[in-house]
This record gives sequence, structure tokens and C-alpha cells, in this order.
Amino acid sequence: MDEVEARSLIDEQLASYRARGYADLSTLVGQTIGFEQVAPSGTEYNVEVMVVWDSLRAGGNLRVMVTVDDGRWPAWFRPLSGDFTLAPDGSFVGE
Repeated sequence: MDEVEARSLIDEQLASYRARGYADLSTLVGQTIGFEQVAPSGTEYNVEVMVVWDSLRAGGNLRVMVTVDDGRWPAWFRPLSGDFTLAPDGSFVGE
């Protein structure tokens, strides 16, 4: 797997979800959004986006996680990932 290319796909997805508000993202909690995306090189990547509560209680911080792999060993077993955490006030935690 081309890690630079895969990281670019992760960054693209994270930027898209960072542009959404807390209320919008909270409706996605518990869902896994999976799709295939063809990169400029022609490689087909599996992309998964997950939104979860960042603590044990609902209504707190949200964590958005993106994983990417090309379906081949060992990438499918250990995909590249990226994430961010969004507080209810719209600020990004840890940034």
C-alpha cells in the first residue's frame, strides 16, 4: 500500500468531517460508513469512517476515526488511520 497516497485519502475524509458541525456528527454515532475509493494511481482503497462518543456518556466529546487499506496483507489487518475529537462547543480537543 502506498502510505503517502493512503494518508492523503485519510486527510481528505477528515477535512470533510471536520467541516460538519457537532449536531450533524452526533447523528452518525454508532455508524460505520464504508466505501471504496480509487486513488489517482488507480489503486482501490477501502475507506471506513466511524463516529463514536469519546467517553462512556452520550452528549460529550465526539471522536471521528478514518481507516484506509488496500485490501492486501498486511494493510487490511492493520490499516492506516487518523482521527479528531470534537467537543460539544465545536472546538477541536487537543489542538
